[in-house]
Amino acid sequence: LTYMLIANFTLFSMITGLMADKMKAAKKNQEEAQQADAKQRYENIMGHLKEIFIQGDTSGDKGLDYDEFRTILLKDGVLADLEGCGVPVAENELKSLFECLDMDMDENLTWEEFANGLFQITNSVASKDIMWLEGSVLKLDKSLKKAGVDEPRFDIKLDRLHSRASLIQQRVLQMEHEMSEI
Repeated sequence: LTYMLIANFTLFSMITGLMADKMKAAKKNQEEAQQADAKQRYENIMGHLKEIFIQGDTSGDKGLDYDEFRTILLKDGVLADLEGCGVPVAENELKSLFECLDMDMDENLTWEEFANGLFQITNSVASKDIMWLEGSVLKLDKSLKKAGVDEPRFDIKLDRLHSRASLIQQRVLQMEHEMSEI
C-alpha cells in the first residue's frame, strides 16, 4: 500500500510538473505572439503615418511646418493612429507635440524627427532621464552665459526646455505616486 501511494504521488508530481512546463511554454508563446502582433501593428501605423506625412508636405521641403503638421494630424483617423502607437494626443496639444518633436527647433519637422520622436515618446521615461535632461539644460544655460551669449531667443528656448523638463518631471513623479498606491 505504501509503495502504491508513493508511486501514485510520484506519478502525480511528474504529471503536475509536465503540465506546469506546458503552461509556462504556452504563456511564453502567447506573450511572444502578442509582442509580434504589437510590433506589426506599430509598423503598419508608422507606414501609414509616413504616407500621410509625405502627402502633407505641400511645400516640398521634405518636412512639415506647424500648419502642415496640424492639417495632417486632423485628418480622419490620424489621431487614432497616434493613439495606436501609444501617443494619445488631443487637438489642443498639437502645438506642444510639434515643438516636442522638432528636435533642432527649426520649426520644420522632418520624417526622422517625427518617427524618432514618436518612438521616444512611446518608450517609458525614468526619473533619471528627466534629471539628465534637466542637468543638460542647466549646463547649456550656464555655458551660454559664461561665453557671453545673451540673446533673448536663446533665453526663451532655454526657458521653454527648462519648463518642459520640470513639467515632465512632475508628471513622472505623479505617475510613480499613483502606481505606488495600486
